[in-house]
Amino acid sequence: MKDSVATCQAAGITVRMVTGDNLITACAIAREAGILTASGTAMIGSDFRQLSPAQLDAILPNLQVLARSSPEDKHLLVQRLNGALLPTSEEEWKIMHPGRNYKREKDSLLPGYQSEWLASR
Repeated sequence: MKDSVATCQAAGITVRMVTGDNLITACAIAREAGILTASGTAMIGSDFRQLSPAQLDAILPNLQVLARSSPEDKHLLVQRLNGALLPTSEEEWKIMHPGRNYKREKDSLLPGYQSEWLASR
């Protein structure tokens, strides 16, 4: 595994570990594999889910381990990394968040919106 991670990193690929394991176990394995570095960030899924879209964009460049993650966390992570399925308008946002208040909550509910994601790139 360590050689595969090193090969990916040498090719410019950011390797992240997303797991259901607890944080201590995940960090130990990620360190051994060469995924988690001293400057990297490790967090648990419940904290990840509480981030606003802007906070998520700020943490993603250093996020190396996401532990105790749910399938929804994994989906959100991939959506935010590649910009897929992000709403491009208020109407699309409302479809993704039925019954929610766009004006009050657009900056706090993931996955956020396309213009914000583009600005973070």
